[in-house]
Amino acid sequence: MKILLLADPSASHTVKWVNSLSESGIDILLFGLSDYNNDLYNSNINIEIFKTPSNIKKKTDGSVLKSYYLWAYPTLRKIVREFKPDIIHSHYASSYGLLGTLCGFHPFLISVWGNDIFDFPKKSVLHKSLIKFIFARTDQIFSTSQIMAKETNHYTNKKIEVIPFGVDPNIFYPQKIKNYFNEDDIIIGIVKSLEINYGVEYLIKAFKILLNKYPLLPLRLLIVGGGSLENKLKGEAKDLIEKGVAIFTGHIPHNKISKFHNMIDIAVFPSISESFGFR
Repeated sequence: MKILLLADPSASHTVKWVNSLSESGIDILLFGLSDYNNDLYNSNINIEIFKTPSNIKKKTDGSVLKSYYLWAYPTLRKIVREFKPDIIHSHYASSYGLLGTLCGFHPFLISVWGNDIFDFPKKSVLHKSLIKFIFARTDQIFSTSQIMAKETNHYTNKKIEVIPFGVDPNIFYPQKIKNYFNEDDIIIGIVKSLEINYGVEYLIKAFKILLNKYPLLPLRLLIVGGGSLENKLKGEAKDLIEKGVAIFTGHIPHNKISKFHNMIDIAVFPSISESFGFR
């Protein structure tokens, strides 16, 4: 079987999907709109990129400047003709979903990820109409959670297949890890991209309240991940960092994330909106 996957090649979820499908014997071609770390992918995987200027890539979902993605359409059409896939599967409805829709290829599948369904359709009547247009031409839609499937059904009557994320027990299991803090410290932490929808600023505020309320407890804060809000959040936690009770790790490669989960005693995820973490 040959699958043409349309997805962000820099996303850890894409890396896992593509490598897993390839290891299952499926012929995969990944088409993306951004740069990526080639070392994360199996050597036999074909990846085609239509590079997007960084100033456009950083714009919020729904920005008119992101219509630049449509310039990728001729390249994608050429790939479809030459690769001759059995299936096209778009990950993220509003960008890769639109490109896949315009190809007019079937069977065409879409996996919704979060912002593309929770935020994008609410931008305007035009954005809402665009999502409905895409879903009307999709053969199957997938979600990783019930709450996101319910949200998706605001824009289509089609049945949404829910496939929760799995956990690889060969990677994620209890293990003794050398920590940044002392062995007796109580480490409160989060493993997330430092973006607005994950509410990391609320964790920092809550930690400060806890620290003031229980000054004798060896409380520590570990924030794992990078993102556009990293400098802003470090500014909000400057006093904690200077006291040595908070550490920001910056971006961590996905293959090392399990070690950081094992460093945390109390994991906190104060997300404002996302697909996973909610039922």
